[in-house]
Amino acid sequence: MQVGENYGLYVGWEFSGVGRIQAKGMGDDSLALYIGNNPDFKTDIEPGESLLIPAAFVGCYTGDIDEGSYRLHRFVIEKLRPVVPKGIPDPLLVYNLYLDAGGDQAKEADVLRSASTCHDVGFEAFMPDAMWFPACGDWRWDPARFPLGIKPIEEYVHKSGMRMALWCAWTNGGVSDDPGALSIRGPVAHPDWFSSDVAAEWQPGPFYGAQLCLGCDEAKAWEIAKTQSMVGDWKLDYLKHDCGPIVSTCNKATHRHHYGVDASYWATIGYYDVQKKLRERYPNVILENCSGGGHIKDYGVIQYTHYTVTTDTLSNLPDRQSIYDSTFALPPILLQAYTYERAYNVPGDEPGTYLWRSAMMGAWQIDPTSTSRWTPAEKDSAKASGEIYKEWIRPMLRDVKVHHILPRPDGKHWDGMFYWSPSLKRGMLYMFRPDSADSLFNVRLKGLSPEGRYWVWGEEGAVAVGVRTGADLMGKGVDITLPDRYTSDLIYLRDADLGTPDEVEAPAEFDLGKVASKVGQFSVDAAFTWQSSAHARKYRLILSEHADLSAPIVDVVVRERSIDVPRLPGARKLYWKVEAISAGGKCWNRGGASSYTTPDVQKLANVTFVSDMAWAKSTAGAGNAVRRDEDYYGGRLAIAGHVYEKGIWTHSFNDATPADVDLDISGKGFGVFAADVGVADSVGGSGSVQFAVLVDGVVI
Repeated sequence: MQVGENYGLYVGWEFSGVGRIQAKGMGDDSLALYIGNNPDFKTDIEPGESLLIPAAFVGCYTGDIDEGSYRLHRFVIEKLRPVVPKGIPDPLLVYNLYLDAGGDQAKEADVLRSASTCHDVGFEAFMPDAMWFPACGDWRWDPARFPLGIKPIEEYVHKSGMRMALWCAWTNGGVSDDPGALSIRGPVAHPDWFSSDVAAEWQPGPFYGAQLCLGCDEAKAWEIAKTQSMVGDWKLDYLKHDCGPIVSTCNKATHRHHYGVDASYWATIGYYDVQKKLRERYPNVILENCSGGGHIKDYGVIQYTHYTVTTDTLSNLPDRQSIYDSTFALPPILLQAYTYERAYNVPGDEPGTYLWRSAMMGAWQIDPTSTSRWTPAEKDSAKASGEIYKEWIRPMLRDVKVHHILPRPDGKHWDGMFYWSPSLKRGMLYMFRPDSADSLFNVRLKGLSPEGRYWVWGEEGAVAVGVRTGADLMGKGVDITLPDRYTSDLIYLRDADLGTPDEVEAPAEFDLGKVASKVGQFSVDAAFTWQSSAHARKYRLILSEHADLSAPIVDVVVRERSIDVPRLPGARKLYWKVEAISAGGKCWNRGGASSYTTPDVQKLANVTFVSDMAWAKSTAGAGNAVRRDEDYYGGRLAIAGHVYEKGIWTHSFNDATPADVDLDISGKGFGVFAADVGVADSVGGSGSVQFAVLVDGVVI
């Protein structure tokens, strides 16, 4: 509660059960606060038991609401949050595997490929999510898809220097007959453990089911044993739970609660006991609270977990909104934000810096949907962003002051937040231009010393580099230039007393190198190289069919001094140029654009590809166009891991919507039609499609 701009107070309840925080004005400038269990709460205490009265806290502060949030953050980190074990980076950079390897169809080789990508992009923990088990409640590695269980995956992860993490909705039950399963129906079932009964025909969801009540002593004992066996037997370093481990209602009379109003109380106590005993036995395990993407986000649960997921909509705007909202009450070091690329079909969710940075204000967990379609530049952007996170952002999160300098993100107006670490004397201004028509934006900072002097520079060059006073930065503000919609920049600030940052030096002149060609049957792959430019942090390659480099066919930024460009046309003269980039400026290569002529491709005699022919008609469902030699996203066509240079992509529905390609082959002399047909890997490879070939209207 903020009073003007001068002072305020905050309150919190250190419990995850049903309760209340109520404020009531008394009419005499005083305020009455009621914090804790609801007024109608009652329960029974057995002989020898103690009743836990959940604690509440009240804190006062001077300054604005961000100052109050900082005081609250310090209390949460120093008094409530569990200490992260020594030797574990905090926050850990976690790579979540849910859709990337094919979802619940993934096999051991698919998961290992994804784990290899995790290692390649420099993430520190690898987490199979809701895809490794045969059915909800049957919390074992699917013997059909993983005949050797977790062992080959765990061994690869640990030998690669990463940590082994795992998702499990361990309080959700199903109908499996496996003796070790948590079931509500069938020969191994314990229906009395659950919070309610289910219908005779009930079936669980793919990863969620009937909810266990941890107010049941037998159920709690089962969960204590189960969570400890998962961590111990499977050598886990990190365990994440989901899907409501704490029930708020329960209709069973045999559980520890007796009055309805105390159901969530005893379920919460049971949950705390499971987590507490797990950490007592395995003190180095990291625990994450997902629970439906932030449905349990309070001062009780954060005493038993290291990270709390802030939203289950893993898109750029919801990530920024949830971090904006949640950092008023909770420090960003424990707020876990995920990133799904291309899953929601909205601008800004392409695999790149705009999406990554939307989650890099907290504990970032990347959650790829299809890394097989990532270009080398997209893969490099994830790796580079991870390095910035480790080197600059993560150390700040230990004591960072969060300044909500702009209104809540809405997807239409520029948004951003300013972080400042008092101990490190450095900060980060996160700036985003979503669907705004303005390419120039001015933002005033907060929390700096007016007399202080600060170096200012940007990762993308969106801000003028130089030393400015705190009074100037907070009074006149900072001008940010982002020419395109759905772009962003990380603006660095550092106390000038720490010296001149290396990053602000302008790049030096350099020369282009050679181009190496690899000729295929349908196209040419080319490797472009150039010399190193002193002080450059990255390079921009432009490749075009025009000498003035207009209408480029490649315009990409990389950090290395080379790039492989696939699928170029044969026998074509091209022009290329490279720009070295640092925070201190930009520099083109000496000598201007260079020309490169691709070799001619190999020819296939007496073969004509459908994608090269003129079509009499082509239609696809959902308003899509049929694609030639590429998938919906512009990437390579692939079926079951096999990449095809030639082919067509189309789309249909389970109805009368047509998805046809009509060809006139009369007089062409064709003798054979051949095709491989399947569901595109770019959509996970799952689903069912009916395919037919017709000649003159007759299915052949």
